[in-house]
Amino acid sequence: MGFMEAYKRLERLCRDSLQDDRGVSAYIDEMLNTPRGATVVDTWNADLKQLKHYRHLRNQIAHDPAYTEDMCSAADEKWLKAFYKRIVEGKDPLTLYRKAGKAPKRQKPGSPVGKRIVLTLAVLVLLIIIAVLWGMWENTALQLNTISITDEKLPPAFDGFRIAQVSDLHNSQMGQGNEKLLSMLEACQPDIIAITGDIVDSTNTDVAVALAFAEAAVKIAPCYYVTGNNEARIEDLEVLLKGLTRLGVTVLQDEMLLLEHDGQTIVLMGVEDPDFQDGTNRAAMDGKLQKLSAGEDAYTVLLSHRPELAELYAAYGIDLVLSGHAHGGQIRLPFVGGIFAPHQGLFPEYDAGLYTVGDTYMVVSRGIGNSAFPLRFNNPPEVVLITLHYAQ
Repeated sequence: MGFMEAYKRLERLCRDSLQDDRGVSAYIDEMLNTPRGATVVDTWNADLKQLKHYRHLRNQIAHDPAYTEDMCSAADEKWLKAFYKRIVEGKDPLTLYRKAGKAPKRQKPGSPVGKRIVLTLAVLVLLIIIAVLWGMWENTALQLNTISITDEKLPPAFDGFRIAQVSDLHNSQMGQGNEKLLSMLEACQPDIIAITGDIVDSTNTDVAVALAFAEAAVKIAPCYYVTGNNEARIEDLEVLLKGLTRLGVTVLQDEMLLLEHDGQTIVLMGVEDPDFQDGTNRAAMDGKLQKLSAGEDAYTVLLSHRPELAELYAAYGIDLVLSGHAHGGQIRLPFVGGIFAPHQGLFPEYDAGLYTVGDTYMVVSRGIGNSAFPLRFNNPPEVVLITLHYAQ
């Protein structure tokens, strides 16, 4: 049968049994989201480790020509077949966990509780339920936000130039196969699409989802991509970058290029996330920007995942920065803004929208997916459409 055929057969079975097109990835997600699974099923951690290993191996074979099925052993195929049989026989870890679960026995009522306390508790529970349901809905309520930037330094040929920004996807899918996201991008009719980092999530990486999005996005407009801090922590990085390049995405790793439009040009720069280097983030970024010199007369657009380094970008005279990473502050309060952002802490200065630092404009996308904290509140995911205008 072979390793890949055994994996495909297991993928189909997981897809059918869980009613989820992601197959093995959906099975892994359910194990990751099941509390105390290892305390109920002895083989839980070992099975989870093996499934994640074989998914990684399958991604390498599928997306990197350097890896072939011949690298797999007979033991790999044997394990996949055995796990398939365990699911069929109801002896897989998820089924065993469900069988072991028992409804808790009803406790005898204790001392009487006043009606007012009961009512208060009921209202609190109702409010919590409403908040959770709202947050769950809001996590899929993708928005399009438009920003116009006018600059006399912009070449006249780029007047009306449209950049669609996608940030912090974190393996999320807006609709089946990211249909909602892709339809929104297509409706924007962008000249380019800028992907500003964290296209995958380091805690549950699925390179196939990221590459499927990229494959569709390049058919809408030329795509330019820089890494985020999550890419710095994944073992599939080489598979991801090679896959993106093969699909036609321009991967910028401390590089710059010229974008030509009607005979005139602007400079597009892209920097790798500073988590790829040792030392402080500011020192690492400073070293990158020193090597990227476009000259004072050139209009420069920088793709960089980190908004907290805005003052440094301004010091180097960057005209426009497209960034992400802050997730909009995760929970947004009216008249206050975001509550917390990585590398900025509580009440971050740069969490979402358009900022001006000196002569530099910076757009910070709220992003699309989530990472360590699974919910947003008053902070729906977004695509940002930036339109450049020449100041007469």
